[in-house]
Amino acid sequence: MIRKKSFALLVTILFLISFSFLSLYILEIKTFQSDTQTKQYQTIQAQFHLSFIKGFITKLDLNQNDEPCINTINIENDQFYITANLSYISSKQDCTHSSNPIFDSTYTNGVAIIDIYVESRSSMFHIKLHERFLKKL
Repeated sequence: MIRKKSFALLVTILFLISFSFLSLYILEIKTFQSDTQTKQYQTIQAQFHLSFIKGFITKLDLNQNDEPCINTINIENDQFYITANLSYISSKQDCTHSSNPIFDSTYTNGVAIIDIYVESRSSMFHIKLHERFLKKL
C-alpha cells in the first residue's frame, strides 16, 4: 500500500513538472509572437510617418526669395522622433548649408538635398528609418 502511494506521488510530481515546462514553453512562444507583431506594427507606422513627411516636403515651396532657408523640420509625435534635414545646392546665398555651383538650364534655381529620419521612442523596439531625396527649387 505504501508503494502505491509513493508511486502515485512520484507520477503526480513528474506530471506537474512536465506540464510546468510545457506551459512555460507555450508562454514564451506567445510572448515572442506578440513582440514580433508589435515590432511589425511599429515599423508600418514609422513608414507611414516617413511617407507623410516626404509628401509634406514635396508640396512645400522652398524657393521663396524673401523667406529664410529652412534647415530642419521637426514634427512632434508621442511615439516617434520625426526630423528632416535640408541642405541646398542653389543660387540662394543666404542659406546656411548652401553651395553655389554652375547649373544647366533644367535646374536653374538649384536643388535641395533632404534627409528624413524617423526613429521610435520605444526602448524595447528600436526602429530607425532614413530616406534621402532631391527636390528641385
